[in-house]
Amino acid sequence: MKPLTCRFKSRPYWSLLLVSIVSLLVNAFPASANNTISVTVFENHRRYVEASESYGLSWKLLELAAQHAKYQLELQPSSWRASMKRVQVNKVDMVFGALKTVERERWASFSLPLITEG
Repeated sequence: MKPLTCRFKSRPYWSLLLVSIVSLLVNAFPASANNTISVTVFENHRRYVEASESYGLSWKLLELAAQHAKYQLELQPSSWRASMKRVQVNKVDMVFGALKTVERERWASFSLPLITEG
């Protein structure tokens, strides 16, 4: 299975995707005084952004969407297990790169994937 980036290279597609992500951010989070969204990321987040095309592109899209929606992303590096616990007890707003499972769908909401891994 090829990544979606191989099939969708047109500018209108990326514009539509960015607008969709901005809309998701604006509607998913209540307006607050500082418009900050806390996001847990992998402990070596920067390395993943640089090394993984899908992770890096998805992160860039989220950053652009947050910027357009006038939100600040507050990164909180964390282990996977700690990230899951923190989002369950509302200590963070979202987990970046979370994998969707039937069990997790019982207590969490998931966005559509920004890009697929091979």
